[in-house]
Amino acid sequence: MRSRPSIDVLGLPEEVLKKIYGGGVSNKYSSYKGKGRMVWWHELLDAVCDSLGFCRFLTVFSSPHAPQYRQFSRLIALSTDMNIPVKELREIAERIYTLERMMLVKDGMSRKDDTLPKRYFEESVPEGPAKGSVITRNGFDGMLDEYYRLHGWDKQGIPKNRTLKRLAI
Repeated sequence: MRSRPSIDVLGLPEEVLKKIYGGGVSNKYSSYKGKGRMVWWHELLDAVCDSLGFCRFLTVFSSPHAPQYRQFSRLIALSTDMNIPVKELREIAERIYTLERMMLVKDGMSRKDDTLPKRYFEESVPEGPAKGSVITRNGFDGMLDEYYRLHGWDKQGIPKNRTLKRLAI
């Protein structure tokens, strides 16, 4: 449930993707550019969805017009009378995801576990928008580096002390 968002297959204009994700993301399905950012962003939004009991398939996961942080902030205000600005909601999401990662790290998870099945690197995609392509290890490692950097984790996927301090963990 936390892999590639289905919105990626739409091939939206890169300006739209930049507006959604806050940074450059390629609109080419098999491109590596910005895909670490895309996964990072959706993981944080998913943390908010999970906390609110909101189905992530009804969010921007599948449509650029579906609810995002701004709408969730408003829904929280309407239902609880609590004002949680978008910036704070994102920080809460970061805290949730970083705490989850810390538990996984404590159980021994590291970069070696953040990978795909071997066949993704060896067999070409038989059909669909990425037909004939194979994920390269270098491309995947680059995405993973970007993903870790955005989360504030080190090269092994362990949250950095400054990240823990920033999130008050």
